[in-house]
Amino acid sequence: MNKTIDRCPHCGGSELEVLVEIETYNYLIRPTEFESIWRTVPMTVGLCHSCGTSMQLLPPNREALDEIYSRYYGSYPTFASDAEMDERHREFLEFLVASGVPMTGHALEIGSYDGRFLARLQDAGMSVHGCDPNEAAAAEAERAFGIKTTLDYFTPDTFPADSFDFVSNRLVLEHVTEPDVFLGGLRKVTRENGFVCIEVPDCGIVMAEGAPFWMYEHPNYFTASSLLRAMRRHGFDGTVTSHKGILRAVCRKTAHATLPTDDVAVDVALAHEFRRKYRDYVAHYDAVLAEIRRQGLPMAVYGIGNYFTNLISSTSLDPSEITAIYDGNPKKWNIEIEGLGLPIQSPDTVNEGGPGVVLLASASYQGMLDRIAPYMERGGKALLPFPTPALYQRPAVAA
Repeated sequence: MNKTIDRCPHCGGSELEVLVEIETYNYLIRPTEFESIWRTVPMTVGLCHSCGTSMQLLPPNREALDEIYSRYYGSYPTFASDAEMDERHREFLEFLVASGVPMTGHALEIGSYDGRFLARLQDAGMSVHGCDPNEAAAAEAERAFGIKTTLDYFTPDTFPADSFDFVSNRLVLEHVTEPDVFLGGLRKVTRENGFVCIEVPDCGIVMAEGAPFWMYEHPNYFTASSLLRAMRRHGFDGTVTSHKGILRAVCRKTAHATLPTDDVAVDVALAHEFRRKYRDYVAHYDAVLAEIRRQGLPMAVYGIGNYFTNLISSTSLDPSEITAIYDGNPKKWNIEIEGLGLPIQSPDTVNEGGPGVVLLASASYQGMLDRIAPYMERGGKALLPFPTPALYQRPAVAA
């Protein structure tokens, strides 16, 4: 049974405020090969008034996280295409160089997976080491690039003090149940004046929109200012920028880090505004669903991921109302979602004879509209998720 926390895992503060409570939150144990399993839990998202960080107040326990990680994060290869991953790594390396990170010394990547990014650092002149519990991915890192990986989750005791000149930690910190301990471990293993780069989802953007943004395996939700505060509390100083929905902190270990001068009240105000906007967002979405039901239109979902599970958890959409599921990733096609009895299909099948309305379950829905353009041109309807949920139909072309 999960336990409600009474102290902030980031700063130890005790003034925690509830932002959102969801009685039944649905999440997927994402597919490994041909399975996908539903789980339901209560979800409470809250805010720390001491450091301005948002978090789950009823976070997942170790057993739940182990199931998620072993079934999905422990799989290999990833759902992402090779070309997509290579482009991410290429762009990230360019970003590091432009940020002044020297390509010398000893580098560690926490969450190194199959070693592709470490291989780029290696080619640039660094000696490298990985840390990742995924045995299959680590084996590929050694086979393809000769890169050694410590098969474990990172803790302060995983490596000796002052071991690395550069530590990369991309899309990991949001998963950590003890972030204060984790960041303390980063400080321990990083050499004086060494660099650390952290990437986490930019929750400031989605909080400003008011849409549901949480994932069960993400206990922590950062804004640019709350992430910088966390880094400075642990003796790092630098900058935090946002890139395509991702926050990037590039910081150096220093004895002179000071807490940001911005007021924590800025993040508190953002969280309070999010709570109001979230309620409005759900009300708007439910109103559109009610109109779809009134018209008797069958509903399908395009996009099987975090936003889809949040729709089912936050709105009145019932899984039994869904007649088809589409996704643009070919690696997901034909996988059946347990409990729905529906295989994931190519969105091209929408164009062959789509349903009454397609619910676009992604912030990047414009590309989805482009993919189903023939369906829309025939008078098809789509539920647009942002900025305000709306039922959309293209205007008829004059003869």
